[in-house]
Amino acid sequence: MNLDCETIEIAETSLAAILRVTRSELRRRIDAIRQTDFEIKTNTQNDRLLPMLQTVAGRVVADLDDGQTCWFHATRVSDFTSFREGIWPLPKNINRIWDTLYVLVSDCITPQGWKKFRYETEEGNYGGHSSDVIRCWMANLGPYAFLYAASALNPSDTGNHDFLGKSELVDFIATCFQREFKVSLLDRYHAATRPALIKFTTPGIKAVDLGATVDCILHQIKGWSLCNVGTCFSADGMEIAADQTLKAIPILEGLTRFGSHAVYALSPKSAHISLRSGE
Repeated sequence: MNLDCETIEIAETSLAAILRVTRSELRRRIDAIRQTDFEIKTNTQNDRLLPMLQTVAGRVVADLDDGQTCWFHATRVSDFTSFREGIWPLPKNINRIWDTLYVLVSDCITPQGWKKFRYETEEGNYGGHSSDVIRCWMANLGPYAFLYAASALNPSDTGNHDFLGKSELVDFIATCFQREFKVSLLDRYHAATRPALIKFTTPGIKAVDLGATVDCILHQIKGWSLCNVGTCFSADGMEIAADQTLKAIPILEGLTRFGSHAVYALSPKSAHISLRSGE
């Protein structure tokens, strides 16, 4: 049994099976929720997510040990299959990111020059940010992921960082490189990489995540903004093991009509790439 929110259809099917109701009945119960119901007075979990879940399920739902929860790690890379090794936290991944970026600008800077640039960039707090800001950012070890895949696809609506466009580290480095060398490392990075969601699992299913799934489905079917809706996952510096990763979902990427920001969509299932060894 999996809690899987890859699409709204999959989320409804998954949630209906866990709550032991038909999908049509689940949709009817969720659709009956009004925008003024379950207002948050103290905290989201106790005022909204768990009561909403209980209302839809018709009973109190406890955490489930037998089952898995699917998560979606938003990223941008040149080789999706590299995630067959798992997903690394920032401290383990930072040298690989710097090395990968150097390949993109090796025609305009020597290895020694890149080493000097990295030293100066890190010593200068990535372009003059306060040391407290960088220390706080570095403390967020990750890896991070979204419960609801749609949360990553429209960052301008959800209020999330656009991880499909660039990570915060890449953004910091590219800004510093542009300032010093007048070369757009970010343009080269975009040309050499593609956005994807890396789908992986964690053991167990938490009731609060079931409630978050109800809330996300509700906002989707009502057409309400997904801003601040949905649950995020952090491994808190632990690696997501290779046997937890399921597949890479390539993301279709474009621009809004006036080119103000990127728009994203899931690729068809035929384009998804298994990360299971031997598949």
